[in-house]
Amino acid sequence: MNHFLQAISDLGRTKGRMKRDAFSRFMLFFIVFWFVALMVDQMTSEFFSFRVVLTVYNILMIPTILSAIVRRLHDTGNSGKWVLLLVIVSVLGVFINYQPLSYIKLKYSMNTYMVLLFLAILLALTTLGVLVYKLSVAGDVGTNKYGPDPKEVKGL
Repeated sequence: MNHFLQAISDLGRTKGRMKRDAFSRFMLFFIVFWFVALMVDQMTSEFFSFRVVLTVYNILMIPTILSAIVRRLHDTGNSGKWVLLLVIVSVLGVFINYQPLSYIKLKYSMNTYMVLLFLAILLALTTLGVLVYKLSVAGDVGTNKYGPDPKEVKGL
């Protein structure tokens, strides 16, 4: 829980590095609280027409997650610009997903749309795979261009 609270207190801070275990524990608590928000939304679904609690939780946590990913990428010696690729692919996926079907039938044939959708999904999965690999490898030992080793700073 300390890693989750530390990541929230470091909101928006992209300088420095984040250890692999701190990042994995942060993500674990993020996912647990995400499911709690989902259950609260399920219990209050008769009062609201959309998922209020989950939407607010996601909006509040996006900057924290992005800054934690950037700091974790810094620990592995990678640029934080990899996050931009994730954001671009996500926006592309949302754009393709929410195009009205009637507009697609007028603009493209259904086969063309299916190929575009397949390529977008393939791009998203490839990007996600590369990011998961970059986030899961061991961090650089010693100081790198993004700062000192978090294990050395904390004395672990």
